[in-house]
Amino acid sequence: MNKLKNILNDHSHPCWVFIQQFTIRGLLGVKFLILAGMLDPSGVGIISLVLLSLTLIEALTEMGIMQAIVQNKKVIEHYQIIWTLQFVRGFIISFVMILLNELIVNVLNEPAAKDVLLLAAFVPLIRNAASSKYYYEIRNKNFKTISIIYGSSSVFDLVGSILLVGFFKEPIYAIIPLLVSESVKALLTHILFGWTIKFDFRFKMIREVLAYGRWIWGNSISSLFVNQFDKIVVSTFLGAQTLGLYQMGQKMTQLAVADISYAAGQYLFPQFSELFRQPGERSNLKIYYINIVLLMTGFSFLLTSFVFMYSDIIINALFGPSWSGITNLIQLMMIGSSLSAITYISVIYNRAIGKPKKVTVVSYVQLVLSVLLSLVFIKFFNVEGLIISGIITNLMSNILLNASFGEKLKCLKKSLTENLSTIIVNTGILLLFYLIYLILPFNLGFLLNLGVFCVGSVFLGRIFLKRRPVVSVGPGG
Repeated sequence: MNKLKNILNDHSHPCWVFIQQFTIRGLLGVKFLILAGMLDPSGVGIISLVLLSLTLIEALTEMGIMQAIVQNKKVIEHYQIIWTLQFVRGFIISFVMILLNELIVNVLNEPAAKDVLLLAAFVPLIRNAASSKYYYEIRNKNFKTISIIYGSSSVFDLVGSILLVGFFKEPIYAIIPLLVSESVKALLTHILFGWTIKFDFRFKMIREVLAYGRWIWGNSISSLFVNQFDKIVVSTFLGAQTLGLYQMGQKMTQLAVADISYAAGQYLFPQFSELFRQPGERSNLKIYYINIVLLMTGFSFLLTSFVFMYSDIIINALFGPSWSGITNLIQLMMIGSSLSAITYISVIYNRAIGKPKKVTVVSYVQLVLSVLLSLVFIKFFNVEGLIISGIITNLMSNILLNASFGEKLKCLKKSLTENLSTIIVNTGILLLFYLIYLILPFNLGFLLNLGVFCVGSVFLGRIFLKRRPVVSVGPGG
């Protein structure tokens, strides 16, 4: 009970970040599941297309303001200038979406999406009207308040969508609650963090933010193409049915490990950044980074082993026998997703130590290699070749992002010593996995190994929560 009280009272506890991420993504999944029962497939498809358009346009205009403020050694307190910059970004996105409404509808080949897309165009404007002090709350690791704001607005969006779509049976009514929830979120950031609505166009005073942010923008562009190119290749060369199998497999493996890595990254970026800002903490930062990579690697081995053994029964239970063709894809995708999860930790680390340029350059190398390998491998190995190319490019990215790993080798011995018991326990769990799989009947083995996997995941999760570095000064920097 005392531990729970400590978590509830601790604004910087990592549990709040995981609650925020899984609440948002979980409620979004529940929302689409419920809306699928209220609307026909075309209605859900329209909502998906509109939200995809929003995601793509926002990714193309990412400025890296949050990363720049959190990572910078000095506190950049030009709140009004930063708010003006983000609001102008939101205004431009909304204006372009309204101006190009007809063109986007034609590209999507979905005339029924016109009004929905027009209404959704106001989402970026409202979203970017939030208080710029929100970024400083991330820097100061006020995860609790941020989690409450995002969680409550997600609940509002879910309930509003269910009520309005349930009553009117039209996809456009799923966008209205989104607009209201974004308005509530923006308003709460001003009320709780401080009012920053004041236009100030002296952008030259935040050159550091803009200089850092241009590399985040460059990385967003390359990541966007890397993440979407494989789907284009599958649909072009192998058809819609294979694309459906591929996307479903990708969503499952991302949810299993990549989303966990993303949630961890949201917590780790301010932690890494704070250690980097403190004099004399570089050695501790490298050890902390290696510790986290070892934990993520251990969890990836655990999850991948379980999926390799029991992918058949998992697919059959979730989707039925008609989806049996996805089994081999998921087994390969688990390797790719695990490497991607570890790569993301390396991306976060490099951004935190002021090397966003390195991340961007590596991402473009990954993009070029991904295009070349995908086009070659898909001809020889079909869709499996595409996944193999992803595994190779993720492995290469990991190596390049840790190109200066020689400096970290000095810290590796200490990190391995600290994690020796964890490595032994994790290895023991993996051996127990295989022993149960080989000796016991399949169904009984599945149930026992599911329990072993849960115990192993809790064990690694508890260690992650305890890995909280102590720095010499407070979080304000």
